[in-house]
Amino acid sequence: MKNQEPIEFNGGLLLDISLEKLENAVDESGSDIYFDSGSKFVELGSDVDTAIYFFTDITDEKLAIYAEYDAEDDEGNDIRLVHLYFLNCECPDNLKKYYNGFLLIIRGKLIDVDSNTYNNIDIDEAWEYSEIRNSGVQATKASSDFHLNFTY
Repeated sequence: MKNQEPIEFNGGLLLDISLEKLENAVDESGSDIYFDSGSKFVELGSDVDTAIYFFTDITDEKLAIYAEYDAEDDEGNDIRLVHLYFLNCECPDNLKKYYNGFLLIIRGKLIDVDSNTYNNIDIDEAWEYSEIRNSGVQATKASSDFHLNFTY
């Protein structure tokens, strides 16, 4: 593709893409995705689903698209929910036992979806009252260790 330039996205992802293709995808998204042409940086907004459609239009790279949320369990304990989607690939094998559309993190530890801890938390309720972290939606190349970047 002609006239490709390196563009940075929330999460540190760098993609070589044509500015025309990028600007068209931003316009078509009709969302809070924002491209700063001066710094060649894309702010991915606050909606994972919108970011998924956006990236579908601009790349075939294997990506992890996610947003971190602060929430509480039924007893008021702090938990972290990571709304996560894998684009053009599947969840890495080492994360499959933790992944159910979300990752649940308690005291810095990923929680197995089949565990009593996971099953004793009303994920729907926690999700309903959660608040997105300041970083918003982020993207990175999917790998078996990308999750180490999550702030615990």
